[in-house]
Amino acid sequence: MEVWRFGPAWAINLAGSAFEKAAFGHIGGRPGPPDATLARAAIELCKALVAEDLAPTLHDISDGGLALALAEVCIEAGIGAEIEYAEWRQLFAEDPHRLIAAIRPEDGERVAALAAEAGIEAARIGTFGGSDITFVAGAVCSSVPVAKAADTYRQAIAGRMR
Repeated sequence: MEVWRFGPAWAINLAGSAFEKAAFGHIGGRPGPPDATLARAAIELCKALVAEDLAPTLHDISDGGLALALAEVCIEAGIGAEIEYAEWRQLFAEDPHRLIAAIRPEDGERVAALAAEAGIEAARIGTFGGSDITFVAGAVCSSVPVAKAADTYRQAIAGRMR
C-alpha cells in the first residue's frame, strides 16, 4: 500500500497546533482558515474513493498534523510506514482540508484522476509496510517502532484521562 496526501500544498503553519503548545509552551495564532468550497471538494473526493473501494483507510490530518495521523493509522493497522517530506513543520501543521489515505499501487492513476476532477491536490508520499514509522527528509531519517509508538500513544491518552 502507498501513503497518499490530499489537499492544499504542504502546510508549514504551526499556529494553534498541539505541537506548538507541546514544543514551545504556547499557542499563538490560528491554523489556516477553512474554505467551504475546498471542504466540499475534499468530502466529495473521500466519498468517491470509498465508493470505488480505492482507499481502505482515510485520515484527516488537521487535528495533530501528518505525523500524528500517520502514527494513528500505523498503530491501528499494526504496520509501519515510510514517508518523505521536505520541511519538518509539514509533519505538525494542522491547517484544514488535508488528509492521508492508504492506496493500492495499481489504483494510483484512478485516484489521481478523481482528485484532479475534484480540484484536490494529490501526491504519493510514501509506503506502508515494515515495523517502523519512518520520516525521511533528504539525508535525514527518523524512525520509531510501531510498538513503541503504540505504547507512547496509549500512555498519553491514559495520562489525559486522569
